[in-house]
Amino acid sequence: MDFAKKSGNREFIIGTEISIVEHLSYDCPEKRFYPLAQNLICQNMKATTLIDLYHTVLGEGGEEITLDSDTITKARRCIDKMIELG
Repeated sequence: MDFAKKSGNREFIIGTEISIVEHLSYDCPEKRFYPLAQNLICQNMKATTLIDLYHTVLGEGGEEITLDSDTITKARRCIDKMIELG
């Protein structure tokens, strides 16, 4: 998203979750963003609501999820890369 915002280019093809196209269109109305496909929707990403987050912060979020250290390490790499890329 940072690349598209800072770029001098005026048109972009976005090949990730379609809501990114929506966010970029709001943030950069002078630029055009085209989704690679219309059906790039992550249903799991849309599954968590603000009320779910609220209950989690209160400690009422349901079952505790336990992960082995290998899974945690691999997940952290992905999250760190997303943060690095902005």
